[in-house]
Amino acid sequence: MACVKEIKLNKDNIKGECGNKGGKCDLVYDYSVNTCTVSNHTTYLELIGCGNSGVISFGSNKLRIGLGNLRIYSPAIHNVIDDGLDNGSNNIVAEAILHYTDVNNKNVLICIPIKKDDTGNDGFWNFLNTVKPQGSKTATTINTTNFTLNNLVTNCQFFQYSGKSPFNINTDSCNKDVDIIVLDPTDGNIATISTKYLNMLNTLITTWTTKSTTISVPTDLFYNSQGAKKPGDNIGKSNVRILSKCIETSNVSPPDSKKQKIKAYLWIVPLVFLCILIIICIIYCISKYTSSPDKKTTSVILFVFAFITTLILIIVDIKNRS
Repeated sequence: MACVKEIKLNKDNIKGECGNKGGKCDLVYDYSVNTCTVSNHTTYLELIGCGNSGVISFGSNKLRIGLGNLRIYSPAIHNVIDDGLDNGSNNIVAEAILHYTDVNNKNVLICIPIKKDDTGNDGFWNFLNTVKPQGSKTATTINTTNFTLNNLVTNCQFFQYSGKSPFNINTDSCNKDVDIIVLDPTDGNIATISTKYLNMLNTLITTWTTKSTTISVPTDLFYNSQGAKKPGDNIGKSNVRILSKCIETSNVSPPDSKKQKIKAYLWIVPLVFLCILIIICIIYCISKYTSSPDKKTTSVILFVFAFITTLILIIVDIKNRS
Protein backbone atom coordinates (compact mmCIF):
# COMPACT_ATOMS: atom_id res chain seq x y z
CA MET A 1 0.00 0.00 0.00
CA ALA A 2 1.24 3.49 -0.84
CA CYS A 3 1.99 5.85 2.03
CA VAL A 4 0.84 9.00 0.21
CA LYS A 5 -1.76 9.91 -2.37
CA GLU A 6 0.83 11.54 -4.62
CA ILE A 7 4.31 13.07 -4.53
CA LYS A 8 4.70 16.24 -6.57
CA LEU A 9 8.14 17.27 -7.80
CA ASN A 10 7.99 20.73 -9.34
CA LYS A 11 11.09 21.89 -11.18
CA ASP A 12 10.28 25.44 -10.11
CA ASN A 13 10.82 24.35 -6.49
CA ILE A 14 14.32 22.93 -6.96
CA LYS A 15 16.48 24.22 -4.13
CA GLY A 16 19.78 23.71 -5.95
CA GLU A 17 22.03 21.34 -7.80
CA CYS A 18 23.25 18.25 -5.94
CA GLY A 19 26.61 16.67 -6.55
CA ASN A 20 29.87 17.86 -8.01
CA LYS A 21 32.40 16.68 -10.57
CA GLY A 22 33.17 13.12 -9.53
CA GLY A 23 31.53 13.86 -6.21
CA LYS A 24 29.09 13.20 -3.46
CA CYS A 25 25.85 12.87 -5.44
CA ASP A 26 27.01 10.93 -8.48
CA LEU A 27 24.78 7.98 -9.31
CA VAL A 28 26.88 5.22 -10.88
CA TYR A 29 25.27 2.01 -12.13
CA ASP A 30 26.02 -1.05 -14.24
CA TYR A 31 23.83 -4.14 -14.13
CA SER A 32 24.77 -7.57 -15.42
CA VAL A 33 22.54 -10.04 -17.23
CA ASN A 34 20.74 -11.84 -14.41
CA THR A 35 18.30 -14.66 -13.85
CA CYS A 36 15.60 -13.32 -11.56
CA THR A 37 12.00 -13.96 -10.57
CA VAL A 38 8.78 -11.95 -10.76
CA SER A 39 5.66 -12.21 -8.61
CA ASN A 40 2.28 -10.51 -8.80
CA HIS A 41 1.16 -8.66 -5.64
CA THR A 42 -2.05 -7.33 -7.24
CA THR A 43 -1.16 -3.61 -6.98
CA TYR A 44 2.47 -4.04 -8.05
CA LEU A 45 4.91 -6.50 -9.58
CA GLU A 46 7.99 -7.46 -7.59
CA LEU A 47 11.21 -8.60 -9.25
CA ILE A 48 13.78 -10.37 -7.07
CA GLY A 49 17.46 -10.96 -7.83
CA CYS A 50 17.74 -8.81 -10.95
CA GLY A 51 20.51 -6.61 -9.57
CA ASN A 52 22.43 -9.12 -7.48
CA SER A 53 25.63 -8.96 -9.56
CA GLY A 54 25.37 -5.34 -10.64
CA VAL A 55 27.32 -2.25 -9.61
CA ILE A 56 25.33 0.56 -8.04
CA SER A 57 26.60 3.46 -5.95
CA PHE A 58 25.36 6.86 -4.87
CA GLY A 59 27.85 9.47 -3.79
CA SER A 60 30.64 6.85 -3.93
CA ASN A 61 28.62 4.92 -1.36
CA LYS A 62 28.15 1.37 -2.59
CA LEU A 63 24.54 0.25 -2.20
CA ARG A 64 23.21 -3.16 -1.26
CA ILE A 65 20.03 -4.78 -2.55
CA GLY A 66 17.20 -4.04 -0.11
CA LEU A 67 14.18 -6.05 0.96
CA GLY A 68 11.96 -5.08 -1.94
CA ASN A 69 14.43 -5.26 -4.81
CA LEU A 70 12.34 -3.88 -7.71
CA ARG A 71 8.66 -2.97 -7.73
CA ILE A 72 6.59 -1.76 -10.67
CA TYR A 73 3.49 0.36 -10.08
CA SER A 74 0.89 1.82 -12.44
CA PRO A 75 0.24 4.72 -12.46
CA ALA A 76 3.39 6.51 -11.25
CA ILE A 77 3.65 7.64 -7.61
CA HIS A 78 5.83 10.68 -8.40
CA ASN A 79 4.21 13.40 -10.49
CA VAL A 80 6.87 15.66 -12.05
CA ILE A 81 5.75 19.18 -12.99
CA ASP A 82 7.80 20.94 -15.67
CA ASP A 83 6.63 24.24 -17.21
CA GLY A 84 3.09 23.44 -16.11
CA LEU A 85 3.10 19.99 -17.71
CA ASP A 86 2.53 16.96 -15.48
CA ASN A 87 2.77 13.19 -15.88
CA GLY A 88 -0.35 13.04 -18.00
CA SER A 89 0.99 15.63 -20.42
CA ASN A 90 4.33 13.79 -20.64
CA ASN A 91 2.80 10.30 -21.08
CA ILE A 92 4.24 8.99 -17.78
CA VAL A 93 2.13 5.90 -17.10
CA ALA A 94 4.03 3.77 -14.56
CA GLU A 95 6.94 3.80 -12.14
CA ALA A 96 9.62 1.27 -11.22
CA ILE A 97 11.18 1.57 -7.76
CA LEU A 98 14.47 -0.07 -6.79
CA HIS A 99 15.08 -0.55 -3.09
CA TYR A 100 18.62 -0.45 -1.65
CA THR A 101 20.31 0.10 1.69
CA ASP A 102 23.53 2.04 2.20
CA VAL A 103 26.49 1.26 4.48
CA ASN A 104 24.57 2.79 7.41
CA ASN A 105 21.53 0.57 6.66
CA LYS A 106 19.49 3.58 5.58
CA ASN A 107 16.96 2.90 2.86
CA VAL A 108 17.67 4.35 -0.58
CA LEU A 109 15.05 4.30 -3.34
CA ILE A 110 15.77 4.79 -7.04
CA CYS A 111 12.52 5.66 -8.79
CA ILE A 112 12.19 5.36 -12.56
CA PRO A 113 9.12 6.93 -14.21
CA ILE A 114 8.02 4.95 -17.27
CA LYS A 115 6.92 6.79 -20.41
CA LYS A 116 4.44 5.38 -22.94
CA ASP A 117 6.17 5.37 -26.31
CA ASP A 118 5.52 3.03 -29.24
CA THR A 119 8.81 3.90 -30.93
CA GLY A 120 11.12 2.58 -28.20
CA ASN A 121 12.74 -0.81 -27.60
CA ASP A 122 10.34 -3.18 -25.81
CA GLY A 123 12.87 -5.89 -25.01
CA PHE A 124 12.77 -5.28 -21.25
CA TRP A 125 9.00 -5.79 -21.01
CA ASN A 126 8.96 -9.23 -22.59
CA PHE A 127 9.05 -10.66 -19.07
CA LEU A 128 5.37 -9.66 -18.62
CA ASN A 129 4.48 -12.77 -20.61
CA THR A 130 5.72 -14.92 -17.70
CA VAL A 131 3.84 -13.13 -14.89
CA LYS A 132 1.05 -15.06 -13.19
CA PRO A 133 -2.37 -13.39 -12.87
CA GLN A 134 -3.63 -11.51 -9.80
CA GLY A 135 -4.27 -13.60 -6.73
CA SER A 136 -1.16 -15.70 -7.16
CA LYS A 137 2.00 -14.42 -5.47
CA THR A 138 3.99 -17.39 -6.72
CA ALA A 139 7.30 -16.25 -8.17
CA THR A 140 8.17 -17.32 -11.70
CA THR A 141 11.59 -17.21 -13.35
CA ILE A 142 12.17 -14.58 -16.00
CA ASN A 143 13.52 -16.39 -19.05
CA THR A 144 13.92 -13.37 -21.30
CA THR A 145 17.26 -13.45 -23.16
CA ASN A 146 19.82 -10.90 -21.95
CA PHE A 147 17.47 -9.50 -19.30
CA THR A 148 19.21 -6.61 -17.51
CA LEU A 149 18.17 -3.58 -15.49
CA ASN A 150 20.43 -1.47 -17.73
CA ASN A 151 17.34 -1.23 -19.95
CA LEU A 152 15.43 0.38 -17.11
CA VAL A 153 17.99 2.48 -15.22
CA THR A 154 19.33 4.85 -17.87
CA ASN A 155 21.64 7.82 -18.25
CA CYS A 156 19.09 10.40 -17.06
CA GLN A 157 19.27 13.55 -15.04
CA PHE A 158 17.60 13.08 -11.67
CA PHE A 159 15.96 14.65 -8.63
CA GLN A 160 17.13 13.91 -5.09
CA TYR A 161 15.41 14.48 -1.78
CA SER A 162 15.05 12.95 1.68
CA GLY A 163 11.63 12.14 3.09
CA LYS A 164 9.21 9.45 4.16
CA SER A 165 8.96 6.26 2.13
CA PRO A 166 6.28 6.49 -0.59
CA PHE A 167 5.20 2.87 0.03
CA ASN A 168 5.44 0.18 2.68
CA ILE A 169 8.86 -1.45 2.39
CA ASN A 170 8.31 -3.28 5.67
CA THR A 171 6.52 -2.73 8.97
CA ASP A 172 5.85 0.95 9.75
CA SER A 173 8.09 2.09 6.86
CA CYS A 174 5.71 4.96 6.05
CA ASN A 175 7.20 6.75 9.05
CA LYS A 176 10.83 6.03 8.19
CA ASP A 177 13.15 8.50 6.47
CA VAL A 178 14.66 7.42 3.17
CA ASP A 179 16.90 8.96 0.52
CA ILE A 180 15.02 9.11 -2.76
CA ILE A 181 16.34 9.49 -6.30
CA VAL A 182 13.84 10.09 -9.11
CA LEU A 183 15.02 9.98 -12.71
CA ASP A 184 13.72 12.96 -14.66
CA PRO A 185 10.85 11.74 -16.89
CA THR A 186 11.37 14.69 -19.26
CA ASP A 187 14.88 13.42 -20.08
CA GLY A 188 15.06 11.86 -23.55
CA ASN A 189 16.76 8.75 -22.15
CA ILE A 190 13.94 7.80 -19.77
CA ALA A 191 12.70 4.19 -19.93
CA THR A 192 9.66 3.56 -22.12
CA ILE A 193 6.86 1.03 -22.53
CA SER A 194 4.69 0.46 -25.61
CA THR A 195 0.90 0.56 -25.61
CA LYS A 196 0.87 -3.22 -26.06
CA TYR A 197 2.85 -3.94 -22.90
CA LEU A 198 1.19 -1.13 -20.94
CA ASN A 199 -2.18 -2.76 -21.57
CA MET A 200 -0.71 -6.07 -20.47
CA LEU A 201 0.73 -4.49 -17.30
CA ASN A 202 -2.60 -2.88 -16.41
CA THR A 203 -4.31 -6.25 -16.89
CA LEU A 204 -1.89 -7.91 -14.51
CA ILE A 205 -2.06 -5.30 -11.73
CA THR A 206 -4.62 -2.80 -10.48
CA THR A 207 -4.07 0.83 -9.51
CA TRP A 208 -2.19 1.04 -6.22
CA THR A 209 -4.26 2.06 -3.24
CA THR A 210 -3.73 4.30 -0.24
CA LYS A 211 -5.64 5.44 2.82
CA SER A 212 -3.69 8.68 2.83
CA THR A 213 -5.07 11.93 1.45
CA THR A 214 -1.66 13.60 1.62
CA ILE A 215 -0.12 15.10 -1.50
CA SER A 216 3.55 15.32 -0.56
CA VAL A 217 5.67 18.21 -1.88
CA PRO A 218 9.34 17.82 -0.84
CA THR A 219 10.84 21.13 0.27
CA ASP A 220 14.52 20.13 0.08
CA LEU A 221 14.43 19.12 -3.58
CA PHE A 222 17.76 18.95 -5.43
CA TYR A 223 18.67 18.18 -9.03
CA ASN A 224 21.66 16.50 -10.65
CA SER A 225 22.05 17.78 -14.21
CA GLN A 226 24.97 15.42 -14.96
CA GLY A 227 22.69 12.40 -14.70
CA ALA A 228 23.29 8.77 -13.86
CA LYS A 229 26.52 7.30 -15.24
CA LYS A 230 28.14 3.96 -15.85
CA PRO A 231 31.62 3.28 -14.40
CA GLY A 232 34.26 4.96 -16.56
CA ASP A 233 31.88 7.47 -18.14
CA ASN A 234 33.32 10.96 -18.46
CA ILE A 235 31.44 13.21 -16.08
CA GLY A 236 32.73 16.27 -17.93
CA LYS A 237 32.53 19.80 -16.64
CA SER A 238 29.94 20.34 -13.96
CA ASN A 239 28.30 23.37 -12.44
CA VAL A 240 26.60 21.47 -9.64
CA ARG A 241 27.04 22.05 -5.94
CA ILE A 242 27.71 19.53 -3.19
CA LEU A 243 24.69 18.31 -1.23
CA SER A 244 25.82 17.81 2.35
CA LYS A 245 23.18 15.16 3.08
CA CYS A 246 24.92 12.66 0.82
CA ILE A 247 27.42 10.28 2.41
CA GLU A 248 30.88 10.19 0.89
CA THR A 249 33.03 7.05 1.09
CA SER A 250 35.81 5.70 -1.11
CA ASN A 251 34.24 2.48 -2.37
CA VAL A 252 33.98 3.70 -5.96
CA SER A 253 36.58 5.93 -7.58
CA PRO A 254 35.16 8.85 -9.55
CA PRO A 255 35.60 8.72 -13.33
CA ASP A 256 38.14 11.56 -13.32
CA SER A 257 40.27 10.14 -10.47
CA LYS A 258 43.37 9.97 -12.70
CA LYS A 259 43.32 13.71 -13.22
CA GLN A 260 42.75 14.25 -9.50
CA LYS A 261 45.84 12.16 -8.72
CA ILE A 262 47.90 14.38 -11.04
CA LYS A 263 46.64 17.50 -9.31
CA ALA A 264 47.59 16.01 -5.96
CA TYR A 265 51.27 16.38 -6.91
CA LEU A 266 51.03 19.99 -8.14
CA TRP A 267 52.46 21.15 -4.79
CA ILE A 268 55.87 20.22 -6.26
CA VAL A 269 55.68 23.09 -8.76
CA PRO A 270 55.86 25.93 -6.18
CA LEU A 271 58.80 24.11 -4.57
CA VAL A 272 60.62 24.09 -7.91
CA PHE A 273 59.90 27.83 -8.22
CA LEU A 274 61.51 28.43 -4.84
CA CYS A 275 64.63 26.44 -5.77
CA ILE A 276 65.03 28.37 -9.02
CA LEU A 277 64.70 31.70 -7.21
CA ILE A 278 67.42 30.64 -4.77
CA ILE A 279 69.68 29.74 -7.70
CA ILE A 280 68.98 33.12 -9.30
CA CYS A 281 69.99 34.87 -6.09
CA ILE A 282 73.24 32.90 -5.90
CA ILE A 283 74.04 33.72 -9.55
CA TYR A 284 73.31 37.39 -8.91
CA CYS A 285 75.68 37.47 -5.96
CA ILE A 286 78.45 35.80 -7.99
CA SER A 287 77.93 38.27 -10.80
CA LYS A 288 77.95 41.30 -8.50
CA TYR A 289 81.05 40.46 -6.48
CA THR A 290 83.15 38.92 -9.22
CA SER A 291 85.12 41.10 -11.63
CA SER A 292 86.02 38.38 -14.15
CA PRO A 293 84.25 39.01 -17.54
CA ASP A 294 84.01 35.23 -18.16
CA LYS A 295 82.28 34.67 -14.86
CA LYS A 296 79.91 37.57 -15.53
CA THR A 297 79.02 36.15 -18.95
CA THR A 298 78.37 32.74 -17.42
CA SER A 299 76.23 34.30 -14.72
CA VAL A 300 74.15 36.18 -17.29
CA ILE A 301 73.57 32.98 -19.31
CA LEU A 302 72.55 31.04 -16.21
CA PHE A 303 70.28 33.87 -15.13
CA VAL A 304 68.50 33.92 -18.53
CA PHE A 305 68.13 30.11 -18.47
CA ALA A 306 66.67 30.13 -14.97
CA PHE A 307 64.30 32.97 -15.87
CA ILE A 308 62.99 31.20 -19.00
CA THR A 309 62.58 27.93 -17.08
CA THR A 310 60.58 29.73 -14.41
CA LEU A 311 58.25 31.25 -17.01
CA ILE A 312 57.64 27.84 -18.60
CA LEU A 313 56.81 26.25 -15.24
CA ILE A 314 54.44 29.10 -14.39
CA ILE A 315 52.57 28.62 -17.68
CA VAL A 316 52.32 24.85 -17.16
CA ASP A 317 51.07 25.33 -13.60
CA ILE A 318 48.39 27.83 -14.66
CA LYS A 319 47.21 25.45 -17.40
CA ASN A 320 46.95 22.47 -15.01
CA ARG A 321 44.99 24.43 -12.46
CA SER A 322 42.47 25.79 -14.98
